[in-house]
Amino acid sequence: ENVFQVPGHYYDHQTSGEGQLTFTNDLVKAVGGLFYMDGTACGGFDASYGVDFGFPLTAMYNGCVRTKSTAVYGDTAWKLSERLNLDAGLRWNQDKKTASVFQGDWLGELAANQFFETPGTAPAGFAFLGAVTDYTNSRTFSNVSPRLGLDFHVTDHVMTYVSYSKGFKSGGFDMRGNAALYPATKNGYAAETADSYEFGVKSTLLDDTLLLNVALFYDPYRDAQVQLAEYVAPGSLLTAVLNAGKQINRGVELESAWRPTRALTFGLNVGYLDSYYENLAGCISGVAGCPTPATNGADFNRPLNAPTWTAAGNAGYTWNLPAGSLLARVGYDWRSFIKVGYTVPSVTDQPAYGVLNAGLAFTTTSKAWRFSIDAKNLANKYYRVAGYDFGNP
Repeated sequence: ENVFQVPGHYYDHQTSGEGQLTFTNDLVKAVGGLFYMDGTACGGFDASYGVDFGFPLTAMYNGCVRTKSTAVYGDTAWKLSERLNLDAGLRWNQDKKTASVFQGDWLGELAANQFFETPGTAPAGFAFLGAVTDYTNSRTFSNVSPRLGLDFHVTDHVMTYVSYSKGFKSGGFDMRGNAALYPATKNGYAAETADSYEFGVKSTLLDDTLLLNVALFYDPYRDAQVQLAEYVAPGSLLTAVLNAGKQINRGVELESAWRPTRALTFGLNVGYLDSYYENLAGCISGVAGCPTPATNGADFNRPLNAPTWTAAGNAGYTWNLPAGSLLARVGYDWRSFIKVGYTVPSVTDQPAYGVLNAGLAFTTTSKAWRFSIDAKNLANKYYRVAGYDFGNP
């Protein structure tokens, strides 16, 4: 018996254009440009619960977001000396987003593979119980993002660098927001910004047979966009996109490659990430039972898609043939525990796992053609990349 199904339909389209000017001389390389994008993303899905609630219930979610994005940018690379270089850039960006969101409930159960995305197309016999969310709203997000970096060539084979850049991700509207329980969803959520600091060393050693790079980074986020989930009734899950007060990402990355012979190559990359919230609402403000202001829930929430450890090892061997070269490669990618669905403890949490990959690639002698075949996840490892937690039955 089909007691729960979620058929959906998603579609989007966009038009974009970009123009650039470049300039180069012995002192500086510069590029400047304009960018424009007009896009619309729409989607909808039905959640048909069958008799899970004691009676057949179907919820319909439908929404569209139109985004108009404009950007002006410039980037320069200055040669200050034979060994010292300066990179500097600036980008202005403005996004205007207009959203139309509808969510309603019907008495009735969908048949297998049945779907509707507007109130007027509900199946015959369905009784409309009321609209949960029904609004149209617009917001504009603007930002100026600088970039600055210095690199110094200690020798012909060792370079050190330091850089700063500011990242920007515009805000928006939650297509699954429940305005009946959380009216503030109509106002959308704010943009997030990140200040990224990085220091590193890049080197080629042992007669260029060993590549060894290391980087340390520190990225404090302001107004990080986080999806919180809260049970407001047994089997009823409320989600909302909120802005965390502050999130920190800091860590180190190691990249290495060793070529003991011209044909054989080994590679190993290792990353350590310490990702945490310093300030995050412990509940959805405005919902019954949540104090104002909301308590700080940073200690029992963890950022999504932020494994503490990642590692990737690979090996490759190349045969030189009369018509070209054949490369065989194998690699193993591993990551530690990761949260994929919710920032709080959840059944959707993914334990540590690894994936085995392999491939063959043939390149013609002229290098005009390259043919490859790749095999992913050869051990057929199952792992979560997303999920929903509906709580205990």
